[in-house]
Amino acid sequence: MIFEPLDTSPSAQALQDQAHLRLGPEGRLRVALELSEAVRNLRLAGLRTVSPGVSEAELVRMFISERHGIQPEASP
Repeated sequence: MIFEPLDTSPSAQALQDQAHLRLGPEGRLRVALELSEAVRNLRLAGLRTVSPGVSEAELVRMFISERHGIQPEASP
C-alpha cells in the first residue's frame, strides 16, 4: 500500500524519492537513527526543563516510562 502525502506537491515528492534512492538502504537507516536520536534528545531536554535538578539516570527512567508505559527498576 502506497500513501501519498497530502502536504507535498508531486514534484517535491519526486525529488524526495530521488534523494531517498541516492541514500540507499544504509543511508536511509542512518538518517532514521539520527532523527530518532534527535527526537530523544529533544524530549530529554523538555524533561530537564520541567524537572530541574533531576539526575540524568532519573531523566532516562522518566523517558522510558513515558515512551513505553513501564517503570524500569532503579539501578543499584
